[in-house]
Amino acid sequence: MRKTTVAWLGALGLGFAVMSPALASPLDAVPLDGNAGVECGGKGQPDCPLQGWMKKEIAKPKAAANNEALAANLSKIPAFAPKSWADDWKKISDAGAKAAQSGDKEGINASCKSCHDKYRKEYQEKYRKDPLPTPAPAPSPKP
Repeated sequence: MRKTTVAWLGALGLGFAVMSPALASPLDAVPLDGNAGVECGGKGQPDCPLQGWMKKEIAKPKAAANNEALAANLSKIPAFAPKSWADDWKKISDAGAKAAQSGDKEGINASCKSCHDKYRKEYQEKYRKDPLPTPAPAPSPKP
């Protein structure tokens, strides 16, 4: 049995795709349905969809103190929330975006911590392999 490889196409907002080595091109890739058995997020594994997006669109601008991009990207997070969490994710991410707009590092960190403390474990257990909504919010402009 051939191994399949997993390609992260997050920059295109396509989530995960599974490609057989026999396929001629990535255009032949088949999108996954939710938790279709592809392992992600662990050591030596590809990032899960939201994890990869967060690293690129939240962690990088946060580390670079690019508060404009950070604020814009924080406002996109509610689009990724499971329906029952959307209002709370909006409230939390709006607080983070407001903190970013004013350069309040403690406020940014508090917003991130609040969401992670409340939702991270359950999100990872239930939704971590799910593709991001299509179309995913556009990535922020490069700093």
